Amino acid sequence: MTQNLKDIKVKLSLEYHKFLNVFDQAQLNKLLSHRFYNHKIELINDSTLSCCQVYQMSSVKLLKVKKYLNENLLKRFITFSQILYFFLILFALKANEDL
Repeated sequence: MTQNLKDIKVKLSLEYHKFLNVFDQAQLNKLLSHRFYNHKIELINDSTLSCCQVYQMSSVKLLKVKKYLNENLLKRFITFSQILYFFLILFALKANEDL
């Protein structure tokens, strides 16, 4: 155990000692081995996949998100995509109500 891990163990609550390896810098720098998975998902009764909103957003928040996305698209920090899968993104308001 490295000195860094020993220091963390002293500060870490006893109930979390089993997760001490999460803080091991040597482990963080290792690339996990590649594993190939190919799972088949069978739909029931010829169902189709649908899209739905996770939660309703107020029009004010929706406009802020749209503004943020448009600004970052223009700066090329993000790019537009037409892929058929998506990731949820969490936007948090700052104290001045900016994203």
